[in-house]
Order: sequence, then structure tokens, then C-alpha cells
Amino acid sequence: MFARHHRLRLRPSGGARPAGRKDRPADAALPGARLSRHRHRRHRGRPEGHRALGDAPRARPQLLEPVLPAPRLHQPAPGDPPLLGGPVRTGRPGVPGGGHDTGERGQQRGGAGLPAARTGAAGMSAHLRERIAEWVGEQHLATPVQLFSNASVADALRRLRDGLDCRISYALKANTHPLMLQAVRGVDAYNVTNLAHLRTLLQLRVEPERVTWVNPVIDGPTAQAVLDAGVTRFVVDDTRGLRLLASLTDRARLTLRLRPARTGESARSVVRFGALPEEVVELGSLAAERGLEVEALSFFVGTDTDDLADAVPYRRALEEAAEVRAKLAADVGEVPVMNIGGAFPGARRRFHHDHPDFFHRLREHAQHLLPPGVTLLCEPGRYLAEPALATLATVVADRVAGGRRLTHLDVSGYSGLFETTFIEDGGGSLDVVAPERGDPSLTQLVGPIMDSFDVIKRNALLPPLVDGDALLFPNTGAYSYGYTAACEGVRAPHVVPLPAHLDRALADTWSA
Repeated sequence: MFARHHRLRLRPSGGARPAGRKDRPADAALPGARLSRHRHRRHRGRPEGHRALGDAPRARPQLLEPVLPAPRLHQPAPGDPPLLGGPVRTGRPGVPGGGHDTGERGQQRGGAGLPAARTGAAGMSAHLRERIAEWVGEQHLATPVQLFSNASVADALRRLRDGLDCRISYALKANTHPLMLQAVRGVDAYNVTNLAHLRTLLQLRVEPERVTWVNPVIDGPTAQAVLDAGVTRFVVDDTRGLRLLASLTDRARLTLRLRPARTGESARSVVRFGALPEEVVELGSLAAERGLEVEALSFFVGTDTDDLADAVPYRRALEEAAEVRAKLAADVGEVPVMNIGGAFPGARRRFHHDHPDFFHRLREHAQHLLPPGVTLLCEPGRYLAEPALATLATVVADRVAGGRRLTHLDVSGYSGLFETTFIEDGGGSLDVVAPERGDPSLTQLVGPIMDSFDVIKRNALLPPLVDGDALLFPNTGAYSYGYTAACEGVRAPHVVPLPAHLDRALADTWSA
């Protein structure tokens, strides 16, 4: 069992400050925790034989980990200095007495839903959660708070470059926080879908030559504003968009987007972009007639697909794209760039531990199917952004009403957990590390907004909780920052960089 710790409590923003550490009984202790361990499937890190909770078919799993003991959190001090205009609080660098896992913890370090230590994959141990929570408390930070891991992003970039060996274009729509943009400043290029994100890059003095406008649905004034900013690279997938660009400029460099036969489309999404192979060939002919350069072919493969570990969906999409490229040669010449998209599983997902050669396999497929000299380009968003943030939230109430259990948090699906709630439907599976207050039971995990749709997780299997307990959502960096709505007094979580030792420890963990 884990060592016993003094019980600490979180309080939401605006609550009364509890007594300090010196006022707590010295023997106030928390019972140990019991870990659940599962074997995992070959793709996307889903546990084998695990019953998926929630009502979203084949949803990508999202870990939700109670952090106990929980630290006291307080309002951030006014006037905290921002970083590049972002609401960032740096905090103090260390946790007194942080130390390392003891041998006992090392033997029991299988994290929530992860295999035992014999696999070599360290999940987020109870000790690490406690260290993170202690640090947050010592910084007097109010929940909900999002903890930024620069090391996770750096590791993801390194693995991508080492494995795939291609040009990298960061998808700004995944996360535009200043800390994230600093962390990915070494990428080769950027891609944007709207003028706000384009202005962000220009304000950071990113050269327009390194930017591609990837939204095929564009109107005349927007296209002109993009051109006026000096950006000439556009993605098109229909004749409407191509004719519009041709009417405005003869300098546009086009990427023709193909819709592969296997899109990896999730049950909660609608694939809206990409042309059929014969349509792409027609677009190439029209571009040649209008004097526009076809610079690249692109496609997008989602992660909700089988055989992902062997990169089979990418191989099949590359086969289609290679065939289209050969047909285009007669009208537009050799297309020099192949853009394979970027919907890879998040970099700290267990998938990448179980399949460390995934990017190598993808690269081998590309080398086999494409002629020498073709430049490979990828556009990761979620892969880089997802591990960048972990969200810490507070239990406001764990109660029974109307004959069912309801667990209320201070973090909302409308503010900071958009993808976790609305896209993943709270995650397909839920493995927890819980205090021994009793057996886990089903609960509806909901946010603070008095609205029936602010549901973070349906039918979550959680142990008994009390007001002030803390929950940690790892891997919430993608499509969270910026995906917020200011309603009913809910605020976006503050984004805080972790100190170096916790940053490194978090980056070394894997999750489902």
C-alpha cells in the first residue's frame, strides 16, 4: 500500500480560506489507494475487455484521475505578469520535500488503467499526482487550472522528427496559448483556419511564407485579407474555392486535398473536406488552365480506425494519393509535396509506448509508394497539443438527488473541457485511483453551469468523494484553451507552467 499522507483539501475560486497546515491534526491521514491494471488493445490504447462507459460509440479513452490528498487552492494574486499577452502565472519553482518515489511506490506504480511496471510503461503514479497537487496548493492557485508541460511537447516533437523525418506544420487550431506557441517554435511551418490565428502568427513575426491557409471554405474578403497579409499557400477541395482564388491572384500555391476511402471518421464527427480522386484530377486541370501552381497533395486520416498501429490506413491513403499524383503529372507536372495530415494519437497516449515504431512504419510506406525527391509534410495538432495541458478541478458536491448520484465539479465542458466532454463524450473508459471510502459506484459527472448539457462524463465509475477533493484530467491540451464560453460566471482555467521537476515527471508518463 501507499504511504499515508495528511489529507489536504481543494477549494474552488472564491471560497473561504481554510486553516493553514499548522492548524491540522498531525495524525490526519488518508487511507492508501488501490490501482486497477488492464491489458490494452493494439490501437489507440483502449483496455482489452474493458467496459466502455458513456454513450459515444468507440470514443477515444480519456483518463480521469482523482487526486487525493488534495491541496488548498486560492485566488491568483492580481497583477500576475502575463507571457506574450497570455494569462500565465509562473509560480515558485519547487515543492519542498518533493523527493522521488520510494521503492514501495515504484513496485506499485501501475497508473490508473495501465499495466504493471514490468511493461516498462510508467503511468501517472499516486505519488506524482500528490506532488502536482501539493505544488498547485503552494502556489495558491484557484481551480480549475490547466498545468502546462513544456517537456511533453519537446518530447513529442523529437519523437516525430526522429521517426517520421519530415517537415512539420503545426495546426494552430489545436492550441494557440503563448506557452504552446513558444514550445513549437522550432517547427518548419504553421497552418491556420481563420484570420484570428493568422494575426497571432504575424504578431509573433512568423514569416507569411511559412503559413498555409488550410480551410477550403473561404469567401472573397477573407481570401483577399489572407493574400494582403502575404500568405499565398491555400488548400482547396472544390472548383468554387479554386475559381475564387484564381479571380484574386495568380500567385496562389495550391494544396489539393484528397478524401481517402478510409477517413477514420469518429461517430461524433462529419468529414466535411476532401475531394474524390477523380475530382482532385479535375481540380489539377483547372489550376493549370488558370495558371496556378499545384504545390502539394494532402489527405487526412482520423484515429478512429483499425490497423492504426501498422499505419495501414496511411498506407492505403498514400496508395490513393500516389495514383492521383501520377494522373496529375500530365497537366501540372510533378507535385513536389505530399501532406499526410496530422491526426496521430496524442503523444503521451499509451499507443505510442506500445507501438514505438509507428512513425517509422509510416515513413517506410511513404518511401515505398512515393518517388525519390517528394517532400513529406505532416500537420500535427492534437499529437503535440494534447499532452501539453493537464486540468486540475475541484469537487463542489458529491450527492444523491432524484434517486441518482451526481458529482459536481468547478470545471465546465463549456470552459476548458470541450473535447473531453463534447467530442470524446467524457472518454470511453474511466480507470481511477481512489481513496478507500467505499466501493466505486456510477455517477453523473457534471459541470457548474445549470444546464442539462454541461455533462463531463455520463455513468462515471468513481469512488465516494467529498466536497473539496481534486480530480486531474491528463491530456486536455487539444481543443481546450480557446474553446470556452463566458456564461453563468464560468471562467476559462488559468494556464500555469509546471516547474521543471514536475514537468519532466509528467512527460515521462503514459495514459490510455
